[in-house]
Amino acid sequence: MVVLERAAIGWKAGETFGPRVRLLLAELGAEEAPAVPFRGVRSAWGSSELIDRPSLVHPLGEGWHVDRARFEGTLERMAVASRRRSAARRGACSAMRERDGFAVVNHAGEQLVRRATS
Repeated sequence: MVVLERAAIGWKAGETFGPRVRLLLAELGAEEAPAVPFRGVRSAWGSSELIDRPSLVHPLGEGWHVDRARFEGTLERMAVASRRRSAARRGACSAMRERDGFAVVNHAGEQLVRRATS
């Protein structure tokens, strides 16, 4: 696991994750991340009409409300515990395909991650 963070930010707003995120977190072993389930979302995007999306009918179940600072702290501790890398405060990054995999490079040209896919 590699955790990349653009910059240190003191206060972070909460986050709402759809149920699909649970599958990704399970792959990382982070399914016990600090979160509160929700049963649905009511939102208005691009109009004044509210649209309900109940999680009761979603095949993957509930979504989560997450305290971002606590959630990111959990991921950071997991990266350290697994002896993997953490690269905080590295600025904006770009992922680039390479002949045999990919690399993540910050805008100062520092290579943060390199993975071969073969």
